[in-house]
Amino acid sequence: MTIKSNATQVLEQLILVSLSDITSISGRRKLKREDLGNSADLPPDVLVSLGSKKIIDPQLINPFTRKKNSAHAFCLEAGIKFMGGYAIPADKVNDLIGKLNVLKGEFYDYKKEFMKADFNSWINSFEEKYRS
Repeated sequence: MTIKSNATQVLEQLILVSLSDITSISGRRKLKREDLGNSADLPPDVLVSLGSKKIIDPQLINPFTRKKNSAHAFCLEAGIKFMGGYAIPADKVNDLIGKLNVLKGEFYDYKKEFMKADFNSWINSFEEKYRS
């Protein structure tokens, strides 16, 4: 058997799993000079960037991030990083799919609750919490 045929045999036993389509909101918006008021004495844009502002309490966004991170952890438990995704041995892929489907259900359950929320109330209460 040649090295090439060994490599082909190994690759035939792997399934590539990609999680690149998993996205969620950050709860942030780009910070603008106007957000800091007209009297803000700021250096020129070439020296600093304003970054972002949190518009929703990060604790309300964290469940989405945890689910995404768990999906990546499950893939790493089953295989290795490969070509922007994960190379998973064929004999482990069904177990991985089961775990990912449970996680997907939990993600969408939280999304439903999240979408029912009063966003204006969340934004206002978050701002009030830290306003001095």
